[in-house]
Amino acid sequence: MVLLLPCTSGQVKISMTCPDAWGPGRYSKVTVNIDFDRGGSFARFTTDYPEGFEIEPELIETGDFNWSGNQLNVVWLDLPESRMESFSYYVKPDASMSGSFDLEARLVIISGIDTRKIFSTEAKRIVIGGTGGITSAERTQEGSPAAKRYEFRVQVTTSSSNNPEEIRKRLKIGRDERITVVRSGQVFKYQVGSFSDYESAKNALEKYIGNGIKDAFIVAWDGNDQVPVNRAIDLGK
Repeated sequence: MVLLLPCTSGQVKISMTCPDAWGPGRYSKVTVNIDFDRGGSFARFTTDYPEGFEIEPELIETGDFNWSGNQLNVVWLDLPESRMESFSYYVKPDASMSGSFDLEARLVIISGIDTRKIFSTEAKRIVIGGTGGITSAERTQEGSPAAKRYEFRVQVTTSSSNNPEEIRKRLKIGRDERITVVRSGQVFKYQVGSFSDYESAKNALEKYIGNGIKDAFIVAWDGNDQVPVNRAIDLGK
């Protein structure tokens, strides 16, 4: 089961997804998506955890990730043009832990000299117990070449200009859907979503085609390199 911690204030949207029960001594994954309302000079995402947790980053494409004193921080010195940021990390409660705690997060955005905004998610109860998550051995195996994961996206259009918000509006792409802009020479490719498996990307593709984006297609990435989709499917099995 997955829980969602939403925060919507103005045009800022924050969501955190993770299991609602974390196994003691096992790693559970937390994924965060932030849709900023506008650019700014500084932003800080913060989550506090009780004593006895270990945190390991998984996918942090931008921003400075820091875990210190039971507090997780991700800092951006310049907000991205796409204004959509996603990152994920693993949480491991100590093997002796039990009980529950409230998970919540804060986002601080500073624009200009004295414009400061603070947003908070709703608090949700996390239960420490059961056998949810993965072991340290499984966590190590996930990072091995044999378990390599590829990223799938749906390319919806190309343009001669870098304006993701205009594309989002024109193609009616939801605010909660991540847009990645890839430059190739003088052309900007607009790719939506970030999927770890081909079937999820295929379902998204069918949705976009059904919404009238007839030229949409699936692309695959290996880190910073775009690779053939068939290769990603075969090697990712």
